Amino acid sequence: MSATFKPTLYLKHACPFSFKLRVFLLEAGLLDAFALREFVSGTDDESDVHRELEPHFEKVSFPTAQIADGTFMNESDTLIAHYAREAGVNPAAMPTFREYVTGPFATIISAYSK
Repeated sequence: MSATFKPTLYLKHACPFSFKLRVFLLEAGLLDAFALREFVSGTDDESDVHRELEPHFEKVSFPTAQIADGTFMNESDTLIAHYAREAGVNPAAMPTFREYVTGPFATIISAYSK
């Protein structure tokens, strides 16, 4: 990551995908390298974030990150792969991240897909 640019994470409260990214970044020791924009559904903060991100995406989803000045990326798996590659870490070798993905996250996703 650039020393002059601090990426911004847009994280939705209680979103399992946002939490997955947060767990990865925390376990990888990368979370402090980001500015966080956290919000709760149904609030003015959420509306502000949507307005800010709408010009950059056909459909706004979370988590999202501004990865470089004017460059945005979303989707938890895409962001995790990007930052894992950049930091030279293997998410599959991270026990807390792996447990979240195969445990609570898998259960939550399974419940939504029924």
